[in-house]
Amino acid sequence: MTAAVLIASLLAIWGASLYWRWTVVRTQAPEIYAAKREAGEIAAHVGPDQFAAAFAHHEGPRAETHIFVAGLIVGLGLAPYVWAFNSLWRVLWRQMGAPPVYEVGTLLHTFLVFLAILAFIMATGFVVMRRYYRAPVSNLRRAIEQLNKAK
Repeated sequence: MTAAVLIASLLAIWGASLYWRWTVVRTQAPEIYAAKREAGEIAAHVGPDQFAAAFAHHEGPRAETHIFVAGLIVGLGLAPYVWAFNSLWRVLWRQMGAPPVYEVGTLLHTFLVFLAILAFIMATGFVVMRRYYRAPVSNLRRAIEQLNKAK
């Protein structure tokens, strides 16, 4: 129980820090928009909302957020996943006539639980990183150039 509370507390602190960092990025966007508009880097047709969205996309903690989501999925989903794996194992074990070599807690079962946990963590990382790399981030200067060209 103590480990679960510790994991939940760490995830909450991590999530709160990410929320704060996204808030800082969103509050800085109008100031940076005004400075770049004054310097002549942003065209007149580009509004503050368009710039704020581009600024948040390019300067926000996207990678950290994706890693947090992966940690959240693994931290909260691993216990139910292992429970489901063990439930399925027991059902199959009983269907096979309950041979002692396949009983829960034997070396074979423990090894397969380890492989199932490893597969869950790797699949989570694959899905989250695939989502992250689907929309690659260039840099803010290039995004401003694209905003200036679009009308």
